[in-house]
Amino acid sequence: MGIIVSDDIVRVADAEITGNNWSTIYEKKFVMDHTNLFRSGRKLDNNTGERLLKFDFGAAQSLAAIVLAYCNFDKIQIRGTDTDAEADPGWNNPEYDSGALDLSEWGLIGRYNLYKTLTAFNYRYLDLYVPAGTSEVTTSISVWQVGMVVPLETITELSQSVTEYSRSARLPFEEIQLTRTRKDMVYLAGEREFQALVDLDFGNRDTADESELFTFNRMLSPLVFYRNNSDDSEVMVCKKLTYYKGTVFAPGAVRGNLIQLEENV
Repeated sequence: MGIIVSDDIVRVADAEITGNNWSTIYEKKFVMDHTNLFRSGRKLDNNTGERLLKFDFGAAQSLAAIVLAYCNFDKIQIRGTDTDAEADPGWNNPEYDSGALDLSEWGLIGRYNLYKTLTAFNYRYLDLYVPAGTSEVTTSISVWQVGMVVPLETITELSQSVTEYSRSARLPFEEIQLTRTRKDMVYLAGEREFQALVDLDFGNRDTADESELFTFNRMLSPLVFYRNNSDDSEVMVCKKLTYYKGTVFAPGAVRGNLIQLEENV
């Protein structure tokens, strides 16, 4: 299985997002801010057996996958329909129903994420439903929290394998200039949350194998990176710090550089 990347994000305006009992401080629209993970949305309860959020795409929308990031629940159900009513077909018997899905923790950063492939999804409405038996994880705030919801219209699975894959985490910070000679660091999450960093080294290969790396190069931020190695939590919305550069060192042979990705927090 190859690494999956995509910048083909389907965005939904706040007016087309429905959620009952959501905070007016941690607003539901924040889940569509794919540049700031810690600007999360929160409900004012942690009820189960009911909808978390509903998204109206305005017309039938094909989706290849969806990403949930920075969640504090361990189960979710993804549903899709063209009929926004408690009917059959409709929410009583939606055309697409993932069943209860388990979220797990990406140990690198200590957050619960989910990457989910959506097979044959082409519906106007998508909702996230909290099934019975869902538990709060990583927090003790008694409300549901979602950092990002990222619907993807298309994805690209890289057939070119990396020769070296490295990941690390750091406390995200910003340097501020206090005076002409003095700077200070401000931690963006108050020294509580870590930011994922990934390095991809594609090594030596034939020049004929570069085309999908050029495609990857042209993808813009925000960008979804999914390791695609049996752990559905190893996913992040990120930006490229460095881009692919192929150095031709012999006829038909090229040496790649290190591509660095930084999680959007």
